[in-house]
Amino acid sequence: MTNPNQTFKDARLKAEWAEHHIHELFGKCRALLDSDLARLAVENDAEAGQQRVKTISMTEFPPSIPLIIGDIVHNLRTAFDYIMVAITGEKWMALPTTKTRDKVIATGHYGTIETRMPEFAKFILDVIQPYQGGQFLLWELSQLDRIDKHRLIIPTINQTLRAGVRIEDQGGERFVSWFVTGEGFSTNQTFPGPIKIHNEGYPTLSIRFGPGTPFEDESVLETLSKFSELAIQAIERFERFHFGKV
Repeated sequence: MTNPNQTFKDARLKAEWAEHHIHELFGKCRALLDSDLARLAVENDAEAGQQRVKTISMTEFPPSIPLIIGDIVHNLRTAFDYIMVAITGEKWMALPTTKTRDKVIATGHYGTIETRMPEFAKFILDVIQPYQGGQFLLWELSQLDRIDKHRLIIPTINQTLRAGVRIEDQGGERFVSWFVTGEGFSTNQTFPGPIKIHNEGYPTLSIRFGPGTPFEDESVLETLSKFSELAIQAIERFERFHFGKV
């Protein structure tokens, strides 16, 4: 009997490499937080006697982040084409992923599988579910991979939040506040002046998928981690189908 560990070795390597990139992405985010991200300053407001706090500088969002996101997505998606080749023996076979179950059935790849391996075709439809809302989110993963083939998956919603900022007025009274910083963001909070920043607080970071993706406004790190976990589960299901209990 063929060794299952060898048959799916390349697919698992791809999934493991994606996990490596996820750790790298966490590291990039951690480095951003450690860089302090944004500095604050006091400026006069248009209203006489009022002052506001604004961001005067912000750490540049690393261009490597969208590149790493693309690498994670592509490695996870490629793992399933490796599996299809390993099981069918067809050199150019790929996992058919489309928006609906009926459209999966209509693909050429699925038709080839159904003709040669009907039980495998049924398994793909009923268990792997490579359509929108399937249990392993493989259609959604494929959509992100398709986007990355044509343009970088740039998280257009990347905000930093300075929490616990302490502002002191001329009478010595201190206010605790928070500020969203990032492209297109400024604070509308004003205070009777003169004021000074007693403590700039601490930064937090929110990186979310932007418009045009299947996960608009959802956390990049959480979504990619979920993809990784689901990919391993799906690979195990393929192994169980092909080899029985592994």
